[in-house]
Amino acid sequence: MDRPMRTIAGAALVLLTATATATAGSGGSGSGSGNGSGSGSGNDEDVIRALACSGSGSGKLKLDREDGNRVETEFELQHVSANRRWRIQFRHNGTLVTNVVRTTTATGRIELRRLLVDRTGADRVSVVAQRLPSGQRCTASGLAP
Repeated sequence: MDRPMRTIAGAALVLLTATATATAGSGGSGSGSGNGSGSGSGNDEDVIRALACSGSGSGKLKLDREDGNRVETEFELQHVSANRRWRIQFRHNGTLVTNVVRTTTATGRIELRRLLVDRTGADRVSVVAQRLPSGQRCTASGLAP
């Protein structure tokens, strides 16, 4: 192989490695994003999104397929003040599907799980949690796998 061909082949290998690393790095654990596909038995990769909060607090929105016709939606909020009320709203493709008020535990935590009907096409789920009456907000959204 002459010199220019080796340089092009080397550059292509570096680009391929960087692309594979970036793709693997965007996988579904932690607060990153999963992009699994398929349906059914829990072998799918979950989509996990970190909450963006206007004040203290952290948490996640986790999306997964259940039995091929449902979207399992799990919301977790933590590191917020204990015994405070929060309004939690889930939207599925823009339509409000859950609107509840929950009180944080003594350790400053809320968990909420819902099974949503799988709709035709992409399933975008978003959550907005708002502390009452202060207005502090935590939000996240993602596409179900």
